Amino acid sequence: MLADRIGEVAHDLEIRVGEPGCTANVLIIATEDGPSVASALVEGWRRRFRPPIDNTNMGLAALERFKTSDAPVRWWHISLPVSADTGQLAARVAGGEPPSIGSRTVSRMRSPLRYDLNSATVVIDMTKASGVLLPALMDYAAMVVLAQVDPRADYSDQPTVLNLFGDSQNVTGLTDWDRAYLQALYEAEPDRASAAAQEAAVAERLQKGRRAAANQQDAQTE
Repeated sequence: MLADRIGEVAHDLEIRVGEPGCTANVLIIATEDGPSVASALVEGWRRRFRPPIDNTNMGLAALERFKTSDAPVRWWHISLPVSADTGQLAARVAGGEPPSIGSRTVSRMRSPLRYDLNSATVVIDMTKASGVLLPALMDYAAMVVLAQVDPRADYSDQPTVLNLFGDSQNVTGLTDWDRAYLQALYEAEPDRASAAAQEAAVAERLQKGRRAAANQQDAQTE
């Protein structure tokens, strides 16, 4: 059910979903002891959490928080720099030769590289998540798999599924806010020249989506 739900949300965003038997890049584990499982994963599968490529994850301090957090759900993402034209890895793997990357783009507005979300690891502590509805928990997992959400951020002033464990009575699943954000995130061009420009591109898509939704609602009420 969980895999199907994440696949359904991804399909709605026009993200390619692998067929059964593919090499999965999303790992979700439900357990009764989140910290112990998270620590065992990190220690036993170090390259998944800290691949030998620079700037692919949030760093050692964040990894320690992943291991020791008391949150009902914890997650870890890996992003890889790739050629914006071909998708070829655009970083040197430790011990190897640096790749040669060509680009057809010569622009101050665009970068020859983009960062692709390469893997997501999610640990659900069922002893702390047992009080929430399963559909809402599945949508929460979908959100943190498909977007690199900051687990330390405060979303209490936003109508989002990310408030599931703070206001579980009023959160039943992905909200319009969540869907609009995910849509903007995946529709924005991924090869902007800087992180600030990339954020601005997502914000622009989000504003356009909200205006379109408002116009459609106005048309229906006329």
